[in-house]
Amino acid sequence: MRISRKGWQLLLATLLFAFCCLAALYCRFTASKSEVKQAMARVITRVHYELRADGKTVLSFGQDSLESSACWADRWELLPGSEGLLAVALNDSLERGRYTALPAREFLANAIDSVQHSLDQAEWNMREFEYWSRSHHVQDEGYEMAIRYHLRQVAKRDTLRSILYRLKSISPKSNLSIAYIARHSVCFADTAGVPHTLPCHVIRGDSSTVTWMQVEVGDGEADIHGLPPSLAARYASLGSSMYRRPIHFRWRPDSSGVYVGQVDSLFRPQGHGAHIGHDGSFYEGHWTAGKRDGFGFSVTYPRGWRTGEWKENRFMGERLLYRSDRIYGIDISKYQHGKGRKRYAIQWKKLRIVDLGNSSEKRYADKVDYPVSFIYIKATEGSSVLNPYYKSDYMAARRHGFKVGTYHFFSIFTPAERQARYFLRNARLQHGDLPPVLDVEPSEAQIKKIGGESALFHRMRIWLRVVEKKCGRKPILYISQQFMNRHLVNAPDLLRDYQVWIARYGEYKPDARLVFWQLCQDGKVSGIHGEVDINVFNGYQQAYGKFLEDYTLP
Repeated sequence: MRISRKGWQLLLATLLFAFCCLAALYCRFTASKSEVKQAMARVITRVHYELRADGKTVLSFGQDSLESSACWADRWELLPGSEGLLAVALNDSLERGRYTALPAREFLANAIDSVQHSLDQAEWNMREFEYWSRSHHVQDEGYEMAIRYHLRQVAKRDTLRSILYRLKSISPKSNLSIAYIARHSVCFADTAGVPHTLPCHVIRGDSSTVTWMQVEVGDGEADIHGLPPSLAARYASLGSSMYRRPIHFRWRPDSSGVYVGQVDSLFRPQGHGAHIGHDGSFYEGHWTAGKRDGFGFSVTYPRGWRTGEWKENRFMGERLLYRSDRIYGIDISKYQHGKGRKRYAIQWKKLRIVDLGNSSEKRYADKVDYPVSFIYIKATEGSSVLNPYYKSDYMAARRHGFKVGTYHFFSIFTPAERQARYFLRNARLQHGDLPPVLDVEPSEAQIKKIGGESALFHRMRIWLRVVEKKCGRKPILYISQQFMNRHLVNAPDLLRDYQVWIARYGEYKPDARLVFWQLCQDGKVSGIHGEVDINVFNGYQQAYGKFLEDYTLP
């Protein structure tokens, strides 16, 4: 069969048309790198949940954000023209069902319990700040860090109070529900490179990996380049691995919390930074090779607020800056009147602290020439030893206007009640005096000899209760930092019920809640011969005035 010339022309035209169609389809369903780049976008999804009572929102919670890869898609496979259609690699099924599957009443009960716990922790922080602020000054190192943290805690406490009130106000008869709320916006650059951010909404989900969204794009608002829907869906799915967000190493989560700050070449905390723990702990300060090292401010339960020096994650203590506006005092006994045959009188009108000793390094803001604000005088020891200078020193100190207190040196060899009665017979406990003090300094061998620390605590409690009942104020416990760390931590009632005066002669302030700190044994006081114990009140003038108002003898 012969094909006519006209037939050949028709066949060639058909083949040419078919080739053009195939070429067009090929061009339509393939894209160059530049075309893909122009079509790619990012969708930011901000989600939260709402607890609703009778259709009204009571609580918004669980705020989070997701970033998904997206690709502009044409409306039809064969025809170009996006009209604001997006293929988005979004699967939020886990987020959607995180809370909505829970029984609403069960969620409400758990929420009240959780908010109450957080509020209790915030209230504890308020009490800790009240104590910490009494003993610190705006000029102290770390004060600004502590104040910033406190202000955040105040805002947190107020928010928690409001939330708890709303939750507890829900009627048992209310119809409760939990709603999942998601708001989407697309971030992209148009064909001219101009960045845009526009709201969009979900219109359908074709699979577990691709969600279709619609953006309302008006004429001239943004010129965008789309791909066929099937191609757009494929590139959107691949985009999450093709176009990653940069990693910000200043914000570094770990198993215990989140670190924000400077890092070294191994991405360990280095320099200044802050760590917020999942357990509510907080640290801001200097880091070295991933460890707290240098000056820092920390909050941990139940240790409380601490500012001071750290070394390889270990808290060393707070190094005070000694200034004339601190409250200094001394404690004296018969040894301030001389040793051996020589006797020296105290020149009460000349008393000034002129040296804080050489037992440790110290920092000074001014010359050491500080007034003596309080004096503790030893009265008794055991049930038979009486300081022969006690009465005359006590009367002279009061006569010269000093705040005076009296202390007893505790003995393990005499019954505690007998010691307390002996102290009360000989001590001058007058109106306006400082609280009496029990000086407890047993050796480890002595503690073991009487049956251990529990036996010692029992004897201490007897003395404290007898004296408190008589004088109307709780006595103060004088102990060493070592005794505190080894033993007194095992007597929580004593730590809770009694103020402590701690002797620590190193460069750091004792790491404990205290009222007085004995910082040296080798101080110098004009008007007193020889070395003198120097003490500092844990606070400034306002706190000292409140202490005198609340704790001096009635």
